[in-house]
Amino acid sequence: MHSLQLKIFALVMGLLLLVECLSLGVLYQHMLANTINDLNTHLQQGQQIFLSQFRARSQALDVYAQILAKDFGLLAAMHAGPKSLRDALLVRQQRVGADLAVVVDTRGKILAETGNPALPAPTFQVSVNDRSRILFFDNAGMLYQMAGAPLNAPTRAGWIYLGFRVDATLAQQLAGSTALEVTFLRRDTAHHWQVVASSLPAEPRADLERQLNAADEPSANGMLRLAGDKYLGLATLLSPASATPVSVLLQTSQSAAMASYRSWWQQVMGVLAGALLLALIGAWLLARHIVRPVRLLVSHASAVATGNSTQPITLSQRGELGELMREFNRMQAAVSQRENSLRHLAEHDPVTGLANRLSLEEHIAREIDKPDAANRRLAVLIVNLDRFKDINDSLGYDAGDRMLRTVGKRLRAIVADDDVVARIGSDEFGLLLCNITVSELHTRLDPIVAALSEPHPAEGLTLHVSAGTGVAIYPDHGRDASALLRHADMAKGTAKSRRLPYSIYDGSQDRHSLLRLSLLAELQNAINRNELQLHYQPKLSLDQRAVVAAEALVRWQHPAYGLIPPAEFIPMLEQTGNIGTVTQWALRCAIAQIKAWQQADMAMSVAINISAHDLREGNFARELERMLRAAHCDPQLLALEITESAIMEDVNQSVATFRRLRGLGLSLSIDDYGTGYSSMAQLKRLPVDELKIDKSFVIDMNQNTDDATIVRSIIELGHNMGLRVTAEGVESRASLGLLRKLHCDTAQGNYISRALHAEQFQQWWQSGSWKARIIG
Repeated sequence: MHSLQLKIFALVMGLLLLVECLSLGVLYQHMLANTINDLNTHLQQGQQIFLSQFRARSQALDVYAQILAKDFGLLAAMHAGPKSLRDALLVRQQRVGADLAVVVDTRGKILAETGNPALPAPTFQVSVNDRSRILFFDNAGMLYQMAGAPLNAPTRAGWIYLGFRVDATLAQQLAGSTALEVTFLRRDTAHHWQVVASSLPAEPRADLERQLNAADEPSANGMLRLAGDKYLGLATLLSPASATPVSVLLQTSQSAAMASYRSWWQQVMGVLAGALLLALIGAWLLARHIVRPVRLLVSHASAVATGNSTQPITLSQRGELGELMREFNRMQAAVSQRENSLRHLAEHDPVTGLANRLSLEEHIAREIDKPDAANRRLAVLIVNLDRFKDINDSLGYDAGDRMLRTVGKRLRAIVADDDVVARIGSDEFGLLLCNITVSELHTRLDPIVAALSEPHPAEGLTLHVSAGTGVAIYPDHGRDASALLRHADMAKGTAKSRRLPYSIYDGSQDRHSLLRLSLLAELQNAINRNELQLHYQPKLSLDQRAVVAAEALVRWQHPAYGLIPPAEFIPMLEQTGNIGTVTQWALRCAIAQIKAWQQADMAMSVAINISAHDLREGNFARELERMLRAAHCDPQLLALEITESAIMEDVNQSVATFRRLRGLGLSLSIDDYGTGYSSMAQLKRLPVDELKIDKSFVIDMNQNTDDATIVRSIIELGHNMGLRVTAEGVESRASLGLLRKLHCDTAQGNYISRALHAEQFQQWWQSGSWKARIIG
């Protein structure tokens, strides 16, 4: 009993210690994460301040150089000789406060300079095409920020360059402005880093230079330990075109930031220590209270252990322990009855009374183990009822259970006596058909399909419930119960996706499933490896006769499988809830492309598809607004498309999200219109701008009068509601012409152009070669 008491005590205390340790760990990690986030924000803000001040110096140098370049006295001194030119140059350098001034002729030869020591070469190697942002090193290793301007007297006579010294004084000044440590770095032709100037003390500065030169792939970004302290850094390249690149490294101390949490951390430790002490006392008392009455029961339990289970146990104990002994006696009498009940429950479904999955597997295994199994075939079926959840939600679980029992009875009445019918899931049945031949397989399946399609009376209603059935044959599709059930389940998935009454397993389904699993695992890193791309399909404005918009479509360029179409991986992302990551990536890329095309004089609107998951995400609109503001992108150039079926999943949520998105100035479109179940009442609630006719109605509309009628109706409906209408799936000139006659606003399809990479799209659009074909 002492060991039990100690175990209880140790268990309670162990759990408390574990909870406290986990709490401390979580608190510390949270504190550390907040600190690092704050430091990163500080670094980014400091970077903006630094670049602003550094560019201001460049602009000042540029202005000074322009002024001196027009100084007639300086131009006259150029003809008076080197000494006069140097004296004039020195006076003007001091006047503008520059640290260095140089005059060179048109070939780059130095005519006069004020640097000390003298410049190392007879020519001044600078780019005459970039006057205002030049970094130059003299032979003393000093770094100067340079700017220049041409000297015209009156023809081009040379160049004047002014420079500010970049040294420790400047680093200290900038450190005071940014509240960060500032270090200027250069990398020579031997790829060695050198600290040119820094606000860091001597020891961290030396440690920084040593670490950068010791690493195989040095990087100044991220966390570095310098002189026993951790510094979070952010590096910026200042001279990308120079032979000796110069960077600035902004750093801030993690230890200093963490110091503000020290007193709070000590208070937390004190509270947890007090709680642990109280728990220690409480656990010991609890263990003693539990163990004391248990000791009284040990002797009685020993009698049961000897096999004298028929002798009733008596104990003069009231309360829970006395009740425990009485229940113990009743338990002995009920064991046999309960074992029988458990055996039945283990093998049968409690709702329908049919065999369950475990029992079905055992039946299949027994049939396979029979001596004559090699000479006959078995069929394993998995039947999945369509929209059974809707019945449960609408009519209640009792109605659903009655329907399950009805389906079970119908299946049982159709199959032979030695066949097995089982319920293996909430809306799934499994069947084992024994002694079946390939030639009679369809004959045996047709009555099953007919029975499943019969109407079901429920709550005064007549329900028509369909089902998808998968079939696997022994030994063709598997030699054990597990393989047969798994393959039948795959075939069932094929039947459901293709809306077939039943599907017989095909080996390619297994390979396809394995490929889907592999792709799903790799999708997590596809974005990081730059395997996902956006392709853009033009949208032709029929009234403007111009391409003014495009739809961005995600493509996955897999290193092993090549180009994977969206239909292969987008549904997997939606099923696993990871579609939001790809949507965010696509929005960032599309916004960046809009800006790039604007800079190329292409005012092109881009449409992005979003999913039902995105609509349900509460922060979707806020995050999209942040992206647009960060990129300074005109919201009117971004359109969002959502399928009609996704909107219908939760109309109220869709309306609320659409209103927030519309408030940002975005254009909204209902994609694949005509394939969902939206009503006019629901449609008019949505603050949308456009209807996109599903391509299944457009592809053959010039040959199919029913499709043409549907397209005409949707166009008229959209226009009557004040909406633009886009037809996608335009594959021929005839379809394009018919859409013009029907006054459709926009057309999209492979006849106009397939989806192109951004660069290809820009070349295609700018070439104008498409106009004669699709407009003229």
